[in-house]
Amino acid sequence: MDAEKWLNKGNEFAKRGNYKKAIEAFDKAIAIDPQYAAAWYNKGNALGTLERYQEAIEAFDKAIDIDPQYAKAWYNEGVALDKLERYQEAIEAYDKAIAIDPQDAKAWHNEGVTLYKLERYQEAIEAFDKAIAIDPQYAAAWYNKGVALGTLERYQEAIEAYDKAIAIDPQDAKAWHNEGVALYKLERYQEAIEAFDKAIAIDPQYAKAWYNKGNALGTLERYQEAIEACRKAVSLTPKDAIAHSSLGKLLFEVGDIEGASREVQKALKLSKDLPEALSLQGKIYIEQRDYEAARKSFQKAISRSPGDLNLLLWDAYAHYLETEFSLSPKSRAYQEGIIAITRTLERVDALSSEKSGNIKVYTLYFLGCFYHKAKDIFSAKERLDKCVKLCAKLGSEMKKPSSLKASGQELLDHIWSYQMRPSFWRWWLDSPVHCGYRRAGFAVLAGILCTLLVVHPFLPVWYPLIEINWALYMLSIVLLLVLLFLPIMERIRTREFELELRPPPSFESVLSPGEMEKKVKEIEAEAEAEPPQPK
Repeated sequence: MDAEKWLNKGNEFAKRGNYKKAIEAFDKAIAIDPQYAAAWYNKGNALGTLERYQEAIEAFDKAIDIDPQYAKAWYNEGVALDKLERYQEAIEAYDKAIAIDPQDAKAWHNEGVTLYKLERYQEAIEAFDKAIAIDPQYAAAWYNKGVALGTLERYQEAIEAYDKAIAIDPQDAKAWHNEGVALYKLERYQEAIEAFDKAIAIDPQYAKAWYNKGNALGTLERYQEAIEACRKAVSLTPKDAIAHSSLGKLLFEVGDIEGASREVQKALKLSKDLPEALSLQGKIYIEQRDYEAARKSFQKAISRSPGDLNLLLWDAYAHYLETEFSLSPKSRAYQEGIIAITRTLERVDALSSEKSGNIKVYTLYFLGCFYHKAKDIFSAKERLDKCVKLCAKLGSEMKKPSSLKASGQELLDHIWSYQMRPSFWRWWLDSPVHCGYRRAGFAVLAGILCTLLVVHPFLPVWYPLIEINWALYMLSIVLLLVLLFLPIMERIRTREFELELRPPPSFESVLSPGEMEKKVKEIEAEAEAEPPQPK
């Protein structure tokens, strides 16, 4: 039997799924003709199917040595290298295939997937675009372009890519699911739920779609429906710790602490270091008033997920509760506790940026409050000043900027006016709060006063027929002076009485435990939709 017949025999074995026999047949062909490139190539394919990727690469190399223009061999070598996670070598192999056949849409697509794995997302998108330009009906290329766009947080573009994939293949449950994730990220929660429902209708066993539907329903506070969806996800994937943790979070939100605790224990049994479960465990301990245990849970979660700033904020909150309810505010230990909390918050501030939005602004507000509690009014003023300015800068980008801005301005004004006690002209001209209005007010008052003082000697000469009421004139000057000096006139003392003109308000409880918990919950990241992966 000649080499070609052994090759054909090997192909027949491969079609029937008998790859070991196929490899033996290809070896027979190679033994007859060692320069038979097709036999080496097909042997490589059979080895790759058996997941013997290194041997497959060696076979493809033989085919390429015989025929350097063998585009399919370069392509399949890229696939095998990718399977071995030798991504840069895989890209080089795909580049060789593309150089030989620039119209190979699959090679462009696979290069895009490998670039994505290397976190070179923009290059991946460009590769997917090349594949799409060659074959506009290439559903996988549209799908994976959507994944890459979503990773870059270009969610609207990602949705458009998924729409293209769905138009080509309406039964692609993953594309529907991923579109739901992108819609979720854009806070279009109802549309996200509808997309997840489409995925579930195609594949009722799609656990991720059930899980993310539960997250979206929970965000809309439709807790009962959310719990049902998460229970379905748990029933489909009982060993998924994240699903148990998410169900526990929803039960916690509706006040079922016992149920939430059960789910947390299941999650931690499956994955003892899962940050989401440890965080929820910490919140449960807070409800049970075991603040020390809560801190331990949060700190363990932080050690497993050091980049999660919300965990640091929850740890600061648990520390505050422990300090507030176990120590006297007048004790040294209390002040040391407050200072320790500020150190945690300073860490959050250092790790966050303006792009962090709510986290950055609220952290600055918390720092202002805690520095105020620690009697460090200058640091408090600095942080609150940054908070108010950043809040104004971010504007509509923040979820709830107005109430926080007002709270920050109120405390900042208190510190500036009653504790730092600036000179009257600094109060008007250098105020950190409503500076523009105060400067304008000062200019108006000073202008009127100067006009009255400078012009009055000339009035009898200019207007001899006008009779000036000098008593009213002097009273006007006195009133203007009082208005100018009012910011620093705290008391008018006489022997007989003491009149408080500007009594300082109390801000000792400016940040109560309840208020801090409310604000931490406002900035806590919502239950995240599980991100998609390329296929």
